[in-house]
Amino acid sequence: MSTHSSVVRALIAFVALVFAMFVHAGSSATVALGGYDVVSYRTASGPVLGTTAITTVYAAHEYRFITEENRTQFLGNPGRYLPRYDGWCATSLSMGRLVVPDYTNFKLEDGSLLLFEHDGFTNGHTLWDTDPKGFRARADQHAVDLLK
Repeated sequence: MSTHSSVVRALIAFVALVFAMFVHAGSSATVALGGYDVVSYRTASGPVLGTTAITTVYAAHEYRFITEENRTQFLGNPGRYLPRYDGWCATSLSMGRLVVPDYTNFKLEDGSLLLFEHDGFTNGHTLWDTDPKGFRARADQHAVDLLK
């Protein structure tokens, strides 16, 4: 991986973090998933940024969608679409840390949407795949204390 692409990835991760922390004007809801359409993770195209014109607030988070159909699907069964571990990096959580993921670095595992960091040489997805059962057991254990 070139230094340039590492810098670009780090910049994208930083922008996603700032975007995720943005509070929508007139609302106390924070933007979920860096603005990515949570339903799009389960499509062939993968994650796509939603629009501010098609949103819903669920559990104090504003979810953005690319279509009305996606919003309707989400509202019909939010539990199917919500990311595991409240959207934190699954691998980092398994190590007892809360780290904002790269919202485009994801995996659908046993029906759950898992998100992972990808910062420089660290790719949480690649690491997770070396021992998914072990990482999941440790992440589940740390989630009890860290995701109250």
